[in-house]
Amino acid sequence: LLHTQEVTGSSPAVSTKQPLRKEWLFFICCWERKATPGNMPVEYCSRKNLDNCEYVPIFYDYVSTRLSMAQNMSETKIQDVRGDYAMKQRLDWRRIVACLGLVSVMLGMLVGCAAGKAKEVAEQIDWIGNITLASEAGIAAAENAYAALSDSAKGKVQNYSTLVAARESYNRIVDAYTKIESIGAVSLSSKSAIERAEAACSVLSEKERAEVTNYGSLSAARESYDRIFDAYEKIESIGAVSLSSKSAIEKAEAACKKLSELEKTEVTNYDDLSEARGIFDRIYHVYLLIEEIGTVHAGSEAAIIKAEEAYKALAIEERASIINYASLVSARTSFDALPKVVQLTTDNIGTYFDIGCSMSTVKTSSYHASSATTTYYTTATFTASAKLIKTVDEMDAVSISIKITYSLDKLSYGTSTHTITLTIRPDAFSGKGSASSALEAGLSELIGGPSLSYPKFKVVKWEIVAVSGTVTA
Repeated sequence: LLHTQEVTGSSPAVSTKQPLRKEWLFFICCWERKATPGNMPVEYCSRKNLDNCEYVPIFYDYVSTRLSMAQNMSETKIQDVRGDYAMKQRLDWRRIVACLGLVSVMLGMLVGCAAGKAKEVAEQIDWIGNITLASEAGIAAAENAYAALSDSAKGKVQNYSTLVAARESYNRIVDAYTKIESIGAVSLSSKSAIERAEAACSVLSEKERAEVTNYGSLSAARESYDRIFDAYEKIESIGAVSLSSKSAIEKAEAACKKLSELEKTEVTNYDDLSEARGIFDRIYHVYLLIEEIGTVHAGSEAAIIKAEEAYKALAIEERASIINYASLVSARTSFDALPKVVQLTTDNIGTYFDIGCSMSTVKTSSYHASSATTTYYTTATFTASAKLIKTVDEMDAVSISIKITYSLDKLSYGTSTHTITLTIRPDAFSGKGSASSALEAGLSELIGGPSLSYPKFKVVKWEIVAVSGTVTA
């Protein structure tokens, strides 16, 4: 409405749909009141009333109505409207100066308003303070307030860089926190998650790192992973178990001792270590038994047998690790070639001696003990013999006890027994040949009358009841 344009009969020169600001309305109302006081109610021109929004549309309607009427009015009416419009042209220089002054005031008000809003945003940024995981709301509010400013007002926010830095710092803290949380339970597959979290934390300042509330969990996760992976790798390095695996197994066992019970469950090859230890212990035990045989002598048999039995107990694939097995075979061969000291028993005496038993020389005598009876005595000689049937190098105190069961015919005594101990002297053999020993049996008594015929001894059976002594063969 400040523009000075003529109104034609065809269309109004001024758009009535332009928004009217209160400051402009106040100026125009003051001017209209002075120029043509009768054309506008005084209450329209009061600044107090113009501040009240209800008078703004009243003045707007007044001007709009006066200008729009020109389109369908007579020439007289048009001239009347033009007169209303022409009053805008009657401004003198003083009015122009006053108008410019008012515009200056208006601009000052606008600038002051922008500066106030910029100050409010700057204060919001200052209120953000130290950046923590709880700073999101404050940062977002300041960002939204800044975004709502005009471009000129944004330029007056002197601490905007602080807001940018706050957002960047907050994002770094949250990123580190989130990546640490994503690690979860530590296992052999946690490597990449831990490394991502470590990378996120590596760009943090000391102050920011202090705000990552789960940062200690990252250190614990790294330590746990390193222990698990170290144990896993050391078990894997054992490979096929042999006598040279001792050091690798002990290193793996030492690494596993550092694990918690939960961490042990994450070492996927943990059972392989127990199996490797079992195999090594078995093959090393056999190895040591063979080594302990040493120089073979007559007393080496027990050690050789023990090593042989332990070797046979190994699995087929484990036997290949016994690098001194040839020594065991050689020890057996050497021992078998040695003369052996053999303890003689009733079970093995027949291996070395042919034992025999016989009876000879039966004698009978009598004497009168009284006038009524005569006592007769019969004597027999029993002979036990031992013939060497296997060559021996030495013989020591061989003694054989033989129990003889005999009877006397023509009598009802039944059977009687007598034991003969046959001692064989070493010098009787000299390593070969045979020898025998005869002993006279104790007297057998017969009581009877003179009409009885002489009885005879009869050997029913004999058996070896005791043997002692040794032979070397």
